[in-house]
Amino acid sequence: MKEKKRNNLSQTELQRVGLSLGSNLGNKGENISQAVKALSALKVPCSPLLVAPVFESKPLECPPNSPNFYNTFIEICFIGKALDFLDKIQKIEREFGREKTLIVNAPRQLDIDIIYFGNLVCETEKLICPHPQAYERLFVIEPLKEIRPLLRLPKKKEMVIEIYENLIKTDLPLSLVK
Repeated sequence: MKEKKRNNLSQTELQRVGLSLGSNLGNKGENISQAVKALSALKVPCSPLLVAPVFESKPLECPPNSPNFYNTFIEICFIGKALDFLDKIQKIEREFGREKTLIVNAPRQLDIDIIYFGNLVCETEKLICPHPQAYERLFVIEPLKEIRPLLRLPKKKEMVIEIYENLIKTDLPLSLVK
């Protein structure tokens, strides 16, 4: 894949980074809670940590009989390169027991996706930003709406709240986890 040259992957300014978190194995609530703690250690000191409520969603494009997911969304401020950040979150996933598998969308204790990295637009073998399916996935957009409803994601004209309103025309809202 070629890198699209709209933005530079080597940028090192302060970036707002949006992350979708999911868990459908083990103690899902604890997995999400501990992942938020681990990810907050990557943020710039004294910068905000935005954390959405946790929602439950049905598995999408997963193997048959996969358990439901717990999903949330966080936004942190990070100074560094996008690929360095990707390496850090993949390390956190491995610490939670994530292993490479040939099974597409296999159940997992933790899944972290970079949805946006500032206004970065790129397509490489390692990273596609913004996340290509984020706009179509209620389990991403509904939690994001809770913390950044007026955000306009890279490559989109609509605000998150507008994307959400279009998605729930064809799908039911997710269940909030208490």
